[in-house]
Amino acid sequence: MGRSRPRFAGALLAALLLGASATTACKPPPEQLVAAVEGGDAPAVTRLLDKGADPNATGGSRGQLVLSIAAESGHVAIVQALLAHHADPNRSDPPLFGSAKTPLGNAAWEGQTGAVRALLAAGAHPDGDGGSGESPLALAANAGHADTMDALMAAGANIDGEGTDGTGYPPLVVAATDGHLDCVLRLLAAKARLDRRDALGMTALCIATAREHLDVVRVLLAAGANPLAANRAGWTPAFTAQYHARADLLALYREAGVTDYKMHDPPPLPPSGFGTVVVPAFTVEAR
Repeated sequence: MGRSRPRFAGALLAALLLGASATTACKPPPEQLVAAVEGGDAPAVTRLLDKGADPNATGGSRGQLVLSIAAESGHVAIVQALLAHHADPNRSDPPLFGSAKTPLGNAAWEGQTGAVRALLAAGAHPDGDGGSGESPLALAANAGHADTMDALMAAGANIDGEGTDGTGYPPLVVAATDGHLDCVLRLLAAKARLDRRDALGMTALCIATAREHLDVVRVLLAAGANPLAANRAGWTPAFTAQYHARADLLALYREAGVTDYKMHDPPPLPPSGFGTVVVPAFTVEAR
């Protein structure tokens, strides 16, 4: 005669299953966590996470990760709470129009240095994809957030913004685009490469000249930037300065000893995946 199962075993199993079901049923829905994060309510966020809310949930008007929402808003306490409940600092937002930033990329773009430091301390990769090929450092440089750049560079971010495949927007070029002199100076002090180009073949000196950022042109020339490095259309910085016929720009180039103001052969395409690029002149000389 076989041994009988203890009489209470079935009841115990049923109770355990019922408890697990109740716990699952009581888990807060993502919308509650999103609302608390968007409202900057750190105590509410912590309560929801303690009750089992998903720290990697997405939502809001752009369908972002809650960690991204908190990071770009500068809610450092919420960022830390999410990370403490195992939010993934290296996960990217769901793609929106083909671009998906990491929480670090979102924080860098908005200049939320406190959130950047919290994410880096939790293991966020300093060169993680910021969306559209821009690293977090390039995003911070693009938006003119010099202090945020300092935090990223201190964490070992690639100073030239290169991804593992050698592509990516150079922070020096994007900083020069809108004339962010503080950012340019920081990158030059960190030995950023002056010859790095964007998809149109523009060096930092080329774009700074095209946008007529006189102070940036001055420091780039002083740092040794090449005034004859042509872009994809064959326009050199010196040619661009002459084309705009601004006496102050031309004076800087003459002081630098430039005598060649002709167009030059465009550079070869890098292994960027862009394929053959044909760039009409008007696309690179617009102010």
